[in-house]
Parts: sequence; C-alpha cells; structure tokens
Amino acid sequence: MKRTHPQTARHRGDRPGRRVPLAVAAIAATALTGLAPASFQGCAGPGEPRYDLAPLERTDTEIRAANGSLLLALGDLPGTIPVDRDTAFSATQRITDASLAPDHAYLAVATSGTAHGAAWLAPMRANRMHPIAFQYGGRVEIGPWSADSRYVVTARETPAPARLLAVIDRNHLGDTVAVNSIPVRISEHGES
Repeated sequence: MKRTHPQTARHRGDRPGRRVPLAVAAIAATALTGLAPASFQGCAGPGEPRYDLAPLERTDTEIRAANGSLLLALGDLPGTIPVDRDTAFSATQRITDASLAPDHAYLAVATSGTAHGAAWLAPMRANRMHPIAFQYGGRVEIGPWSADSRYVVTARETPAPARLLAVIDRNHLGDTVAVNSIPVRISEHGES
C-alpha cells in the first residue's frame, strides 16, 4: 500500500516547505470529483465591520456582495498574468468565477481571455492582486476554501481534456503563478 506522510500530501518533488495539509488535499480531491463542499460564509473578527457578502453576484465585468456593494471590477485586475519569471499572458477579458474566503479577507477570482484562463487572489483590504492559476488554451475554476481561510483550491481544465488541481497558501504569496500554485497529487491507496 502506498502511504503519504500522515500530516501532509507531497507535491512538486517534495521540496521542503511546500507541503499541503492532508485535509486540504482531501478538499482538492473532492473538487476533482465535482463534489466540492457548499460555499462558506465567514464571520467578521473582533472590531471588524460585518458585511453581508455571500452569496456573491457575478457578471462578466464585476463581482458584487449580496448587499450590492462592489467588491471587484474587471478593470481592477492587471492586463496580464505573470505565469513565471519570464512569461506573462493576457487572460483578463471577462470574469468567470469568484469565491470569498470564509473569513472574508480574500477574494479568489477566475478570468478568461481569448483562449486562456487565469485566476487571482485579492486581499479585501489591499489593492494588490496575486496570480494563482493560469491555463493555456483552457479555463480555470475556483474550488473550495479551507475552513480556516488559509488555503484555496483551483482547478484548471486543459484542452486534452484533463483537470489539474492546485492549492494556494495565502500565507505564502509571491508575484507569479509558478510561485503561488502548489500542484496536488493525491496518492492512490489500495492493497498491493
């Protein structure tokens, strides 16, 4: 029987510091089968304003909270998404998906361009977008968040067709998709 470390799932050649808790990997596996948990509604922390944000209302050009307040407009997103240190693509012609973290501190948003899909993580209190997913010739969907709002899952649909999952750790964000997106491989368990 194949086994993974009891606390983490391995990925990206098991580089140190790049492990995903098994609970998050299980959420990712659930997203792969299309049985993702229902959207979360979070609570404001002490001294934080309480907003009626979920469920989100999304059009091709904006995302609004349930109370009608504008959370993000298409023009707020950069024109290109940096995939790695040397490569960037245009994939922000329309908004295709969005999900608010349970603690309401981050908004994950997916976009599409002429032929590509992308996703961003936007802190609600800062004007900075973190690139979290890109799919050449395909699309990106936002999956579930972990209950503690630290991790969010993305699913990339390739032209092949295939569905590739990644987990994003909002506590360790950089400037490119390659840095922010942690591919997830779920080990198959069974008798040898």
